[in-house]
Formats: sequence, structure tokens, C-alpha cells
Amino acid sequence: MSTTPPPTAHLPLQTIPVSESSPLPEPILTTARLSIRPMHPQDIPSVAFAQNSPAVARYMSSYFAIPYTLMHATKWIAQNLEPPYNHFAITLLTDPTTVLGLIGFMPGRDIEAHTAKVGYWLGEASWGKGIMTEALEAITGYGFREKGYLKLAAEVAVGNTGSERCLKKCGFVVEGVQKKQILKAGEFFDQIILGLLKEDWEKRPEAKKNDE
Repeated sequence: MSTTPPPTAHLPLQTIPVSESSPLPEPILTTARLSIRPMHPQDIPSVAFAQNSPAVARYMSSYFAIPYTLMHATKWIAQNLEPPYNHFAITLLTDPTTVLGLIGFMPGRDIEAHTAKVGYWLGEASWGKGIMTEALEAITGYGFREKGYLKLAAEVAVGNTGSERCLKKCGFVVEGVQKKQILKAGEFFDQIILGLLKEDWEKRPEAKKNDE
């Protein structure tokens, strides 16, 4: 399942500004099972391993290559090692060095600066365990509370039922459908637009738990 904003895959390999031997960043969020933290050069092998799957890449931008190599992971992580952080690694609390997937924001600009798109992907080995729902619920609250967004949105290809279901569980609602918006490998997909307003999120039990 994935709606992650595409990496700039055509950039030349960048110098990693953080040493691989440096400590892992502190998490921005923890949940019952998960740590959500900024990325680190140490994450390159596990990101490449988890992302290198046709099933994971099926509904993602074509910028996400198959095979997805260590070079691709290095380029993406190199762009996300310094603040402001918008993209984060998802790990288990019990295994903070193995990345299960990534999640983050694509901030809006100009008259849409109060909004952001949410994107994510999860390695196949972690599907069906509620991990992305747990991570998305947490990052949604972070977007409203810490980032100051007033609206979050997501785009999902029709057929990506796992991602659509995950978003709806976290309070996102369908706002529209764009016909034949996606053309990938010769196949058209309609695209579902989902959104969540801060005031609607604040009414959810999950939001109120954080106030207690």
C-alpha cells in the first residue's frame, strides 16, 4: 500500500551529510508497537530490501524503480537527513534499526501552505498486521498538532484497496475521483482523492486520547 510522494530519482548520487556510525535519530513519535523517526544512512539496506518489490511498487510513481537498489535508497535518504524533516522511517520499537516502510508529508505551497499530502509505503512482509494504520494514525496527529496543518490529503489509485481502507480507518473521507489520472506500464487507473480537516480529526476518539 502506498501513496508516497516520489523521490527525485534522477538526481546524481549525493554526499551523505550524516555519518553511518552516528547514533540513530530520536523518534518524533512512538505508538504501542512502532517508532517513527527521521531517516539515517544506516537505513539504506533495509529501505532497499523492503522497497524492492513489484507488489509494493505497483501503485507508486514510476520514479520508484524496480529493481530498487542500494543506490536508489541512498539517493532518497540523502535528501532527507537534515531538517526540516518531512519523511520518516517506520520501525518496530523492538527493532529500531530495521525499516519496515516510510511515511511523510508533501507540504502545500503558497495559498495551499496550510495543507499537506500524506504519503507512505510498507514492505510486503509487514502487510496485514495493522502497522500502516497505526503509523498513519500517529503521523496524522503529528501533522495537525506539530506541523500546524489545517488539512491533510492523500491520493490513491483505484484498486489499491489496502491503502484506501487504511486512510478511511484514520478518518480520511473521499472527496472525488479523477478519471484515468494515472497511466503506468500501459495501464490506466482512476485516482481517488481523500481528505481530512483538522476540525474533523479533533472529533475523533483517537485525537481526544492524546488530550487526556
